[in-house]
Amino acid sequence: KSENKQGNSTPVASAKRPIRRARSTRQKQPIPATPPPKRTFSETLVYLLSFLKKGGRRENPIVFILDEFDLFSQHPKQTLLYTLFDVVQSHQLPVLVIGITARLDAVELLEKRVKSRFSHRQISVYPPSDFKTLTSIARNALKVQLENSPAFPDACLEYRQEFNERVQSLFDNPAFQQLLRRQYDILRDVRSLYRLLLSFAFSLSIDHPFFTFTKAYTSIQKQLLDSKVELIKEISLLELCLIIAMKHLLDQDMVKFNFEMVYNEYKAFMTSSRDVIRSGMKHYKKGVALKAFEHLLTLELIRPAESVSGSFNETNLGASTTAVTHAASARLASVHCPKEYTMVQLVLDVAQVEDAVRAYQDCPQAIRHWGLTN
Repeated sequence: KSENKQGNSTPVASAKRPIRRARSTRQKQPIPATPPPKRTFSETLVYLLSFLKKGGRRENPIVFILDEFDLFSQHPKQTLLYTLFDVVQSHQLPVLVIGITARLDAVELLEKRVKSRFSHRQISVYPPSDFKTLTSIARNALKVQLENSPAFPDACLEYRQEFNERVQSLFDNPAFQQLLRRQYDILRDVRSLYRLLLSFAFSLSIDHPFFTFTKAYTSIQKQLLDSKVELIKEISLLELCLIIAMKHLLDQDMVKFNFEMVYNEYKAFMTSSRDVIRSGMKHYKKGVALKAFEHLLTLELIRPAESVSGSFNETNLGASTTAVTHAASARLASVHCPKEYTMVQLVLDVAQVEDAVRAYQDCPQAIRHWGLTN
């Protein structure tokens, strides 16, 4: 203790005690724990096995759904599949394993020890059998539910109703039906249809909350790019006119044609169309058009047609020998045939030609109208 001027005694160390307490308090604060290390696949598998072995037959059943089941068979030793199938076969716990795959040979990819524990119960789900069913699946995938739920509160009911009406009007559009028809003709898989619609759904935003045909056409066309259509964008206008002339020959049920037939169709259009005459478009002569025709052959947009088509049956060897003789003679005759009269076939179909005409830059209006009409 020390005395001040008034004679009062005060403890000297009283001012230092709070400091020591604060220091001791800081020292007693717990150190934050380090995050637990990530478990490896083997450690997780051991934990899963111990969890499954503790249960009994009276426990609630556990269902494992393995999407893309064939990918699990590519893992080394197929440990996960072996473990799950072994648990199912041991009858210790009610467990069900469901594998979903698009491969028909998924069972053949399994190892012998895994295949022996597989029940070999398979359910085949076939793709839609008609275009109407595929359209119904696509429409239901884009629509939203009208029942109230935590994800869809009651305040959004008007928006949901209008959203479904816009989806229905989109599917009633013949142009959109043609897009889906093209996908149906190429591949009838539902997953590919969902991937096609997924990019379409990504175009929605707060500023554009509804589907439109313009967005649908743009997003779907990006995924359905045709290499031949992209190639036509780079050809000359004369070559495009020759392809359109072939398209009109196809409309007349002429599958095979030669240069003379194509050029006559092109010449008839150039001399009879008033829009072409008014615009003053250049009418190319036959020699220049023949060079363009040969360039289309080089690009493989057209190919030589088979002169003779026949079936070779084992029951009629004499007829097959005669067919081979005629095919060889026809092939020799085509070698000496003039280029103007060699029969060819168009590799593109009518829809591809129309898509190419729409995508061709700086295409005159008369040519565009000619290419999009029958």
